[in-house]
Amino acid sequence: MASDKLSDKRAILVVLGSLIKSPILFDSCSLEQADFNIEPFYEIIFSAIYNLWTTGVNVIDCFAIDSFLSNYPTQYKIFSNNNGLEYIVQATELAETENFEYYYNRLKKIGLLRFWESEGVDTSSIYNPDVIEPKAQEEESRRFDELTINDLIEWNQGRIIDEAKMRFGSNTVSKGQQAGKGMLELIEKLK
Repeated sequence: MASDKLSDKRAILVVLGSLIKSPILFDSCSLEQADFNIEPFYEIIFSAIYNLWTTGVNVIDCFAIDSFLSNYPTQYKIFSNNNGLEYIVQATELAETENFEYYYNRLKKIGLLRFWESEGVDTSSIYNPDVIEPKAQEEESRRFDELTINDLIEWNQGRIIDEAKMRFGSNTVSKGQQAGKGMLELIEKLK
């Protein structure tokens, strides 16, 4: 499973839109640029919102973001090429600040899975975005939504511990014998 499939663009949209509508949400969450590293476009928007908020801008909107990014030609080009102004307007319109916590948690959980995937951990037993059948897809999503970040961390710790025990555990029982065991007695008996 490719880690670029591990994204939830709806969660990104709602989180970014909610932060634009209510930047005070930064006080109750722990977000960083890496949470949006699916595409540079999302990272740029998050960074603009965050930087505007930390510099004391109280009203963040598409004009404030556009103005801020225009000072950074490379980022502004990516923003413009992806219809950034339209995206900001859409994100703000569709933001569900009352559901922020749900989408925030989902974004963090998927970010954790992306991190593990980048480290070579197969996370498809936790969440498999390749499921195609609608009923199975719905069940996959429901199961994932029920998990917490701590559940995911415990799963990975358990997986690592189980693998280490299997590969390196010293409590394995030896079933073999030494080839010379009983040889002296046999030689004496045959004399």
